Amino acid sequence: MGCLKKMINFFNFSHIDMLTQKGNLKPFLLYKITFFLFFLFFIIGFTSNSWPIFFQMLPIYLSLIFLGLSHGAADHLCMWGLLSNKTIKAKIGLIILYFLVAILYLFLWLKDPILSIILFFMLTIFHWGKADLYTACFLNNTEYLKHNRWIRFSYVCFRGSAPILLPIAFNQKVYLDFLNSLTFGKLEIFNFEQYIHFNLIFIPIAFFFMSIIIFLFFEKDKVRNYKIFLWDFFENILLIIWFLYIPVLWAIGIYFIFWHSLRHALRILSSDTQAVRHIINFSLKKLSIRWIEITGLVNLIALIGMYIIFNTQIFNINNDYNFFSNIMIGISIVTLPHVILVEITDIKLNRKHLID
Repeated sequence: MGCLKKMINFFNFSHIDMLTQKGNLKPFLLYKITFFLFFLFFIIGFTSNSWPIFFQMLPIYLSLIFLGLSHGAADHLCMWGLLSNKTIKAKIGLIILYFLVAILYLFLWLKDPILSIILFFMLTIFHWGKADLYTACFLNNTEYLKHNRWIRFSYVCFRGSAPILLPIAFNQKVYLDFLNSLTFGKLEIFNFEQYIHFNLIFIPIAFFFMSIIIFLFFEKDKVRNYKIFLWDFFENILLIIWFLYIPVLWAIGIYFIFWHSLRHALRILSSDTQAVRHIINFSLKKLSIRWIEITGLVNLIALIGMYIIFNTQIFNINNDYNFFSNIMIGISIVTLPHVILVEITDIKLNRKHLID
């Protein structure tokens, strides 16, 4: 009984106010961490196409227990932070609504996997792009993005579409095999291969150049924003090189953990009163413990749910991408309510900071 009480006390049930960022990272620290990590994993994973499929997907497996899956495991605490009336009834009602949205998406996968994968890709592009926009505006203090909506638009479109479309260039077979696996073999019926072309990679490239042109010709305060623009420019180049030249399974796995999920984790931790003290003192051990307190319970429940999905063969996937496809579908099911929550939070945050 004492052990159970200690375990319950270990998990966090207090709300997180995502509209108030209480702790700030040092300028350019995130850029430096990003460049170091991706340079390291570039060297490690450059030849991963020749590895056995298990090792190619090692980062994806790792994402289930480290940052990847857990970056959405504090959603209930973030939802409660948005409530003006934080009653038990309201909190439970929001959790029920969250899981109802997820269950509806699960049924959509079972009924129409083609429509489901299109929705998943659209959600992912939107969500990854908006997540990077938040990081730029509120963690890296990229001022020019806050007052120019056209740069924001091109920035979101590039950052969101680059991880999805750039890998098509040199990974078409893997890409198509994975899509076919996600749709339970139904993709072959539609001869989807004719829609996957090399020239799709020019969509994110076009948005990349669009943002550069807008900054150079329409930004009024280029001198003051020049340094942060250059850092952001190099980060964009890093993304382009990463997704063009690193094998797709390794590239997506590392990106999901050390880019998207890490940045969302920093957003949550910088909004949490206890975690902020550890950010200021930069105590990695205490930050890790706090992260487990915030996300541990829901992450454990999510892992159990994925285990059930995989072992009951709900989606009946039988190929080399069996495990990966089940993971992606499992993640996509909670992606929809997660994206809705983050977007509502961003809308409220933008109104608070009056970003035009």
